[in-house]
Amino acid sequence: MIGSVARISKKLGMIAAFSLAGFVSVKIAFAVVCWGIGHDSFEAIAGMVASIGLGGWIGIEAYLSFTSWRSNRKVSEFDTSR
Repeated sequence: MIGSVARISKKLGMIAAFSLAGFVSVKIAFAVVCWGIGHDSFEAIAGMVASIGLGGWIGIEAYLSFTSWRSNRKVSEFDTSR
């Protein structure tokens, strides 16, 4: 029981770390664009919501890619070796 909780906690921690990195990356990209154009506060709020959503999505996708890379498994759809 404790082993499974530790394993799940480790996975959630890695997803959270990747999500935070994704959030920061998206927020920096949006900030650069907003500084250049000069958006109002409503667009800043929408940019924050989008950063949270995209950051979470990037975190989950990065975690899945990382675990797939570490396990060296190939997906049959993308395997081009014959």
